[in-house]
Amino acid sequence: MSFDNDLKPMRDSYYEIERRFIEISRIIPLENPPETYSPRLYEILQTSCGQVENLLRLICDKLQLTYENNNFPAYFQALNSTGILSSQGIDYFSGNLISQPFTIVVGNSTPFWWKAYNDTKHDLPEGYKQGNLKNTINSLAAVYALHCIGAYVQNFGDDVMKISQWHQRSSISMNTLRPVTEFEWHIDEVRPKSDIFYPISYFREL
Repeated sequence: MSFDNDLKPMRDSYYEIERRFIEISRIIPLENPPETYSPRLYEILQTSCGQVENLLRLICDKLQLTYENNNFPAYFQALNSTGILSSQGIDYFSGNLISQPFTIVVGNSTPFWWKAYNDTKHDLPEGYKQGNLKNTINSLAAVYALHCIGAYVQNFGDDVMKISQWHQRSSISMNTLRPVTEFEWHIDEVRPKSDIFYPISYFREL
């Protein structure tokens, strides 16, 4: 299948995960402690992490990036070589609740939510405790960020990897201040819509 054809069913799946999360948020309010967990949240965590790993692989392959192993850390390192993952910020439910889902704590090789999922996927029912609000929100935000990046790759190719083509402090988008003859972005037409998230990525001056 082509990259475009691969992304479509995964995007449809994302919207189904998002719908389920919105339903659960009416039962488990986001104001609850971040450690609040449920088996239903764990199911969303599982599905989200599956999407993240496969989206990373698809995007890396489309951009012809090299990676040594077929696993999350390898895909992450390949796509984040210029910092486009670690710079992703997501505002959710328009409440100025910011998630930076691809942040990695010093000493770890993967984000905390991925480690929680990976360490517990064969340890149920005890592992259900990792299906908490904090892990689930961040994993779902990561899926949305990758769908945005995937959409940009569809439309603008490997220019996505060039930090110079992004706003330095703005939404996840190419630098529209450059001459329109070189790049002309129509962000509202390109980026997938979400009822939960809005991307607000931060790129350091290089």
